Amino acid sequence: MAERRMFKKSFFYTDRYFKLSAQAQLLYIHLCFNADDDGFVDNPCFVCRITGADEEDLKALIEKEYLISFDSGIVVIKHWRTHNSIQKDRYKETVYKEEKSMLGVDSYGAYFITEKTVDTDCIQDGYKTDTQVRLGKDSIGEVSIGKEKEDKSLSLSHAREKKSADKSPYGEFDNVMLTEDEFLKTGAVYRERRRRGELEIENQKSHRSVAPRV
Repeated sequence: MAERRMFKKSFFYTDRYFKLSAQAQLLYIHLCFNADDDGFVDNPCFVCRITGADEEDLKALIEKEYLISFDSGIVVIKHWRTHNSIQKDRYKETVYKEEKSMLGVDSYGAYFITEKTVDTDCIQDGYKTDTQVRLGKDSIGEVSIGKEKEDKSLSLSHAREKKSADKSPYGEFDNVMLTEDEFLKTGAVYRERRRRGELEIENQKSHRSVAPRV
């Protein structure tokens, strides 16, 4: 890493820079001294302490866009390339490649955060695919439930048909082969006939009891 750091004079002699507090101005210079060859500083809080600056001074440099901060706690000097031009044989790339990949450089040599565009087509397609999968699963579930009910109905129907088709021997000598349904119908007919016969006998008895004497 190069040991020399350069500063562009016209950058500092501006009203914008002098509106910063004296501690914030000093902090900015020391951060530049402690930056690597790509302008990254991994210990901004430590630099604050050794310069007597505080957290508010660091925040001011970030808010005024002299620094760019990352979630990792690392900061980069936004106008690093405006100040410094390091020869290739002395240049050593920063180890913070992830943070560096988030940056672009404008025509003035200033860093800026690149906007990561979101592929809305992919999101929509993903949503549609997810919806189709869910609908497909629901449809499969409905088909399965319907098929299960149909299978149960068919099984009961087959059981009844089989039960009805099976004949068993009936009668005093087991010589009459009837299905269960036929046997039940025969029993019902027999009971009905017996009831009618009993009624007929009762009627005959009634007629005899009221017959006139000669």
